Parts: sequence; C-alpha cells; structure tokens
Amino acid sequence: MDCIICRYGELALKGKNRDRFEDRLVINIKACLADNDISGEVVKVRGRVFVYTKEVSALDHLRRVFGLVSISPAIVSNNDIGSIEKNVLDYVGEIVKKDNPSKFRVSTHRVNKKFPKKSNEIDILLGDNICTKFNLKVNLKNYDLDVGVEIHNRAFIFSEKIYCFGGLPLGMGGKVVCMIRNVNDVLAAWFFMRRGCCVSLFGDFDHSILSRFSYGYKIRIITSLKDASDCTALVVGDLLGDFNPDNYKEYGLTVLTPLIGFDKQMFDDWMVSIS
Repeated sequence: MDCIICRYGELALKGKNRDRFEDRLVINIKACLADNDISGEVVKVRGRVFVYTKEVSALDHLRRVFGLVSISPAIVSNNDIGSIEKNVLDYVGEIVKKDNPSKFRVSTHRVNKKFPKKSNEIDILLGDNICTKFNLKVNLKNYDLDVGVEIHNRAFIFSEKIYCFGGLPLGMGGKVVCMIRNVNDVLAAWFFMRRGCCVSLFGDFDHSILSRFSYGYKIRIITSLKDASDCTALVVGDLLGDFNPDNYKEYGLTVLTPLIGFDKQMFDDWMVSIS
C-alpha cells in the first residue's frame, strides 16, 4: 500500500461552499492521523483526498471520519500507459497468489481528461493483459476481483473499497447539546455528529464510543445546560413511544429526536455498525 484513496459524496453537492467543506474534511483527516500517531501526507484534489501512508492501521481510523463515503488502499503508478500496465499486472499477480480469483473486471475512472486513452479503452487493454497472463475470465457482474484504476496526475490501482459513514465533516453543522442518559441518547448524539454538528454532552452515561468519531473537534462535556448557551437545539434519543415534549419544556430549546421513527432492530443494527 502506497496511499489511501478517500472518497466523499455529499460534499460535492455544496456548490459555492464546496471548498470550505473540503478544507474542513482535510483538517479532520489530518487530525485523525495525528490523534492515532500515524505518519502520512494528505493531498486534496478535485473530488478526492489522498493520504500517502504505508500504515495499514490508518484504514480503520479513517473510516470513522465523517464526510467520507469510502476508502481504498492503493498502489501508485506513473500515469503513462506502460507503467500502468506493468503495475496492474504486478498488483494482480500478488492477489492471484493470495486469493486465487477466477473471474474479474477492470473499472477505470479517467479523471485526467488529458490522458490519451478513454476509460473503456483502458479497461479492455488491461483486461486483455490480465486474461493472457493469469488465465482469468472476465465477468462484469459476478466477479471475484474488481481491479480499480483512477487516473489523476498519477494513477492509483486498488481492488478493495471500505465503506464509511458519510455525512458531513464534523464542525460544519452548527452546535447542539445532547442529553446522555442512556445508549439511545448516545446514538442520537452520533447521528448529529454525522451531520457535522459540534456536540456538547450533558449527562453521565458512558459515551466513550463518540470519541472514536470526533476527529477535528473536541467533544465538550458540560455539567449544566447553562453552559450550552451557544447551542441551538437539544438532542435526545427518545423513541416514539417514549417521547413527551412536556419533559423538555423547562430547557427552552428546540428538541430534536433523530431516533423517533426507529424500531428495536434498526437501533440494534446501527449500534453494531458504529461499535
């Protein structure tokens, strides 16, 4: 592994604010590396962030950076077709030794439009090479191996895509105060962090899981709601059968209930996914 390709989705829809969202994402990625003592260089290009590191442990930490939809460990090649062909064959050769796939496809994304070959032409060329050298069969739908190639100013070759939690970069969504009385409240706070909100936590239930997602912003712990005067809403984890708005009138804040439509199975599934 030479680097990690970091992909984001929702940020690309933010129009004139896109640069601000991307810059915040880069800050949070750098914070993730620093907090976990991982050395690496973070480079932003149009539509992607590349983290140049050889430390495999970075994958598990980066998948918890809000704003990222997927990451891929990749090798880097010069972006001339000869280098790409050689590096793809070397890369696939290592996978064949380890996993023994029988069916494959090549998926090229040519971001650099100055590159002389089109994506489908590269797919065909690399696919022919792989078939000839390793006697694998092409199958575009039912494949064991998906060889990805992204062409920017360099070429990035990968086969694994690790899905992340998406959302918006932490620090882009305003400030809320979250009651932390039980595990429901913890999940509700997590959902607002996923929307980019900076959270202040009020309550003594174990919320340590949230710190695994707080890259770029230090969670604030408060002992009184008077300390949350800069927050615009109160977040609680009440489900539909538990919620009574009268219970929160005294706080004078808009009450937000992100779990209001959840059933037990949905709740359990989300807790497993973030644990």
